[in-house]
Amino acid sequence: MTAMTRSRPQLFAALALVAALGAAVDVRAQTATPASTPSPEVVKQADAHFRKGNLAYTDKRWAEAEAAFLAAWALNPTYDVAANLGQTQYHLGKLRDAAEHLDFALRHWPLIGKPEPRKLAEDRLAEVRGSVGALKLEVKAEHADLYVDGKLVGHSPMVGEVFVEPGAHKVEARHELYGTEARRVIAGVGATEAVRFGLGEVVVGVGSAAGKGEAREVVGVGSAVGWRPGREWALSGGAVAAVGLGAGLALTFASKSKASDADAKLSDVQMKGGTFACSSGSFAAACATLRRANQSADTLSKVSAVGYVAAGVGGAVLSTYLLWPGKKAEHRTSTWVSPVVGAGIGGIAITGAF
Repeated sequence: MTAMTRSRPQLFAALALVAALGAAVDVRAQTATPASTPSPEVVKQADAHFRKGNLAYTDKRWAEAEAAFLAAWALNPTYDVAANLGQTQYHLGKLRDAAEHLDFALRHWPLIGKPEPRKLAEDRLAEVRGSVGALKLEVKAEHADLYVDGKLVGHSPMVGEVFVEPGAHKVEARHELYGTEARRVIAGVGATEAVRFGLGEVVVGVGSAAGKGEAREVVGVGSAVGWRPGREWALSGGAVAAVGLGAGLALTFASKSKASDADAKLSDVQMKGGTFACSSGSFAAACATLRRANQSADTLSKVSAVGYVAAGVGGAVLSTYLLWPGKKAEHRTSTWVSPVVGAGIGGIAITGAF
């Protein structure tokens, strides 16, 4: 038996009849995988709160049951705790909270979970969904923080819906590169409102949707700060600049080495046959080797220029990322990278303001 899987046939059988009558469900079998696996001791403490909550629920002591389930949830947020907590909050009239926890339970319900308790949770969620509003938050940029009425509710891409009380709400998407966009949302009863953020595109949204005869609008109250290159620009540009510079320098050194060999061969031939030794047939073999060395040096020099150009392009991409206006641009070091190619020289120049 592991810390994440527990089997209590007798306890489940005892509560199965109560569950069929609308009570909390004890489906302590296989939990959904949490963000970080709790220790066995923490799981044991959560389990104790869970059992306490089940007993209070059976006696219809709803407030005590909720407190116990919330304690278990804080220690080990699993689908079964969420299901029982949602059922309890339904009886307390906390329909928004009930929808949130029942939705979590159903989204994390294991394939081997019992079908009867799941059906109870589905029916209860369908019931409470008719009394609350829901928001479907969509953000173009990933890793944006999403807020509803100032409370952090998740990060993009957002899975599932955010349940809210019917009425007006302020919804925000905040991103370290793209800034903040806000929306004023009128959530209708029993309906889901899609709220889309561009965070880089001008998003104007005034629309209406039917929800039990009520019109709702989504109105932008913030402004996009414009598109900004992502970190992949810095990674790609830096990699291209590094590879291009390395290849350019290596080929430049190889070209100079070939040129030096050609000069040495030319000096040797001219010492033996004079300035116009290659015009006669006496040094044909040596002169052919000399020509090949010169051609190789010239080819390597031209190819090295391609490497420097690639380094310049990569440096320009990297500079674009570093210099692009952003919320922290005033603290950023500005650099420019450009190739230097000339007769007999090759390299890359880096300048900037620090």
